[in-house]
Amino acid sequence: MSCATVELNIPKEIIGQPVIWSLGRLYRVVTNLLRARISAETAIATVSIEGSAGEVEATLNYLRCLHVIDGECSGSLPESPSAAIEQPATIAVRLRTVNPGQAAEPVLNKAARDYRVVINIVYASLDQDEGGVVDILISGALLEVQRTIAFLHTTGISVSPRERSVSDRGNL
Repeated sequence: MSCATVELNIPKEIIGQPVIWSLGRLYRVVTNLLRARISAETAIATVSIEGSAGEVEATLNYLRCLHVIDGECSGSLPESPSAAIEQPATIAVRLRTVNPGQAAEPVLNKAARDYRVVINIVYASLDQDEGGVVDILISGALLEVQRTIAFLHTTGISVSPRERSVSDRGNL
């Protein structure tokens, strides 16, 4: 197994895209968010990437092609994996660590692999040593979104809705 830890400086023009989620869908790697300061204006995150040497290198090349990390891009960008997932429902959720150790677990990577949903981080104030808060949008078929949220509840992380409904703003 090979492991790389990189600091992502996500350009403003792609801040709204699920960059970290895409890594685990395009390549056979496990990603873990170690530190992050993400908002609508700025996105800086430290991410560990673990997998075979070839997969880690392919992932790093993808990040270079997105201009998220420094270096020269070789080849072209693959098509976004989010296009392959039907996304009729989107629910905003806030994740808050209950204890700092929870920040060390690759929970979002596991959710992205196990469920047919797109997970986009829209806000984060997280540190692996102290824990923190991450606001995400989970998009996909409603049942898959609900299953993903149910999984997140099993991790011990505090999960709270940022919206009460998918469509009518009523109760879920």
